[in-house]
Amino acid sequence: MLAFSGHSLGFVCRHYEEGAALLEEAVQLDPNLAVGWIWRGTNRNRFGQPELAIADLQRAIRLSPRDAFMFLAHGQMAAAHFIAGRYDEAVSWAENSLRLLPHHVTAHRVLVAVLALAGRDEAARRAWITHRQFDPETRLSTLAQRLAIADESALAKFGQGLRIAGMPE
Repeated sequence: MLAFSGHSLGFVCRHYEEGAALLEEAVQLDPNLAVGWIWRGTNRNRFGQPELAIADLQRAIRLSPRDAFMFLAHGQMAAAHFIAGRYDEAVSWAENSLRLLPHHVTAHRVLVAVLALAGRDEAARRAWITHRQFDPETRLSTLAQRLAIADESALAKFGQGLRIAGMPE
């Protein structure tokens, strides 16, 4: 439960540091809890620490490759590679996440942004059309709330890609 509480504190309540502390405690108490590593990796993305996120997410995938939350691990791997500027890897992980859960909004959002910044304009527009089916109210003005990213440079990078793809202000 600590892992879910830690994620909720960060994502829902925006108490990033307190959430991070609970996530750290969760993986210390149960180092075999895959979802704990997934949420900690998610939190590391939130702070613009993609390499640390990747390490946590890789551990989660090794621990429980068929876990019901693997779509999250793959989606967050996409986000980590996107933040790190590895666009081909980000596309691959986002597509993997969407194979596991076709309506995973985060994976769609990452895919749109990464395709746009990679200069794959037509693919980005198609991905944007699909994304809007699942999140029709999304706007650049609400992006920070939807992503819950504390790192301004990562947030700006998402915004840049999504703007190119056609997300309205």
